[in-house]
Amino acid sequence: MLRHSRRTDVGVHFCGDYFGDLGNMELAAASGFQAALRATTALNAAM
Repeated sequence: MLRHSRRTDVGVHFCGDYFGDLGNMELAAASGFQAALRATTALNAAM
């Protein structure tokens, strides 16, 4: 799944969660924010 999440030709943007072994709420929020930025960039590029 990690390899798939790094692809640039798909419309899915993964972000982490704080339930993982190495995660916490701050990392989950930052990951979600980065995924939102990538999704926004992809949507703007498609217009």
